[in-house]
Amino acid sequence: MKTPGDNSLVMDLWLTTHIDEIRRSAEQQTRDALLTLIELDDSLAKMCGDESFEQLPHGWKDALLILRQKVKQSLSEKEVQPITAVGQRLDPRLHHVVQTRHGPEQAEIILAEQRTGYFWRDQLLRPAEVITSTGPESPNDGQASREQA
Repeated sequence: MKTPGDNSLVMDLWLTTHIDEIRRSAEQQTRDALLTLIELDDSLAKMCGDESFEQLPHGWKDALLILRQKVKQSLSEKEVQPITAVGQRLDPRLHHVVQTRHGPEQAEIILAEQRTGYFWRDQLLRPAEVITSTGPESPNDGQASREQA
């Protein structure tokens, strides 16, 4: 039986503390690497969606599309999943509102996504940046707009 004065008890405590520190550090490094891959995917998506993309030589377009697919596959293999946002009710823990506008939907329903959010396992990696509805435009809103014009 170990006693408080026993050196092996102190060593066990020291090892446990350092192992926890190493685990936290490795997890933070993994999160940082995953966020870098997500940013790369954002950039590739923007490039592939740009009108100038069609003007690139065929080989370049194929290479960019293959690269994007490989990045998405790597994220999926690391258990990174996009957050479903459009059509959902706003959840401030998962969504960051960047714009609001009138829409046929009730208030706080997500109309569009400006930037995809992601989970890693059960942890939020990055919140989604979204546009939400303020609800249908009321007749008074239209009247006020016409009076200001």
